[in-house]
Order: sequence, then C-alpha cells, then structure tokens
Amino acid sequence: MTDSLKPSVMKSLIEPDSQPDSQSDSQSVAAELAETYVGNLHEQPAIAEQVAQAQKDGRCWAVTIERSDRLKGRILTHTASGQPIGIVKGRDWRLRDGDVLMTALGNWVVISIQAQLVMALRFEHGASNQAIALVHLGHVLGNHHWPITVQNGVIYVELAAEAAVMAQTVSAIAQTLELKGLQVNFEERSADKFLDFSPELSQDSPLSLSHSHHHHDHHDHH
Repeated sequence: MTDSLKPSVMKSLIEPDSQPDSQSDSQSVAAELAETYVGNLHEQPAIAEQVAQAQKDGRCWAVTIERSDRLKGRILTHTASGQPIGIVKGRDWRLRDGDVLMTALGNWVVISIQAQLVMALRFEHGASNQAIALVHLGHVLGNHHWPITVQNGVIYVELAAEAAVMAQTVSAIAQTLELKGLQVNFEERSADKFLDFSPELSQDSPLSLSHSHHHHDHHDHH
C-alpha cells in the first residue's frame, strides 16, 4: 500500500536530523529516501545483474505501488517486511514495473506495479443480440460513468465501484435489455498488459521521454 508523502513527512525524510513533531513523523525518519533513477531491470540486463547481486548482499528493497501512484512526485510505501521507503521523482514521467532507484544510503529499490483488476464482458459464441440492445448497454455503462475500452470483441470496464455491485448491476442491465449469452468476469492484468482508460495519461508514457527525465538532477523536491 502506498501513500502520498505529506510535507512534514518529506521534511523528516530529507532532513533526518530534524526533530519529529509526532509519533508518525518519528517513524518516518527511519524511511530510506530513493530519488536516483538507475534503470529498468526488464529492459537492461546489466541492471538486472546488479539488482541480483544487491539482493544477495542484502542491499535491495522490493516495493509494490498502486497504478494511481505512478505519476506522483512523492510516494511513501513499505516493503513486505515493513521497511518504509520514500520515493521522490519528477511528475513528468511514470514509474513502471521493474524500475530501479537508489536510496541515499546506497540501497537499491525495485518497483513492482500492483496488478490491475478489470471487469470483462463477453458474449458466448453464437449469441445473437439486436444491435440496438448493445447500443443501450454502452449507453447505460456510460450513464454510470464507468470507463470502458473494447479489445478483440471484449468490453473491459474499469472498476469504479465494488466488484460485486458492478457485477450485479451489469447482470440486471442484461436482463432488462434481454441480452443473450453475456458473460461477466473479472480479470487481473499484469503490468505489461495494463489497460489505460485515460487518454491523457497514455500520452505521457515514460517510454517516450528521454533518459534525461529520469536523471536524479530532474527530480522535484518541492
């Protein structure tokens, strides 16, 4: 689980000698600050080898962040063992699965992105439905403000409410519209198969940015 870093927490991370104002801040002083981008272990074999060696030496932290945190400039997260890690980066690029950063103490931090859970709507093979009913289905989903995308005949719906509630709602809609053969499932998609429901974010992929955006000299300290 990740949290946005509050200014007071960031101060204690960046200035470890400062006196904490509360128990929460006292705990955050122990957090390691990672703001130097090293590379991506999925794309750079040399980085993967260095990470493997750092793991053997006990100098590597693994953290998982939520998809919504990828663009944030300040992230407070924790390892599986509870070690707090503070990540500071520019807001002009997104963290990706396999990104590696270095902490101020010389330890490595490997980023994993939490799997994406989406609703998948499919029609059984051979099911025949009137086109107007399918149009109504899309209209009703839009009225619920549920972002959708269609790939290979599958309607993917971003989770905008509890999964069980959404499933019940879609089933009720299908019954009302007399849709035949509609299958409602939920799928977990790994980082390399994420569905992007926000066009404005898809234009800001770190793949399209130069390496200079990743360099620690460009990190946002405000």
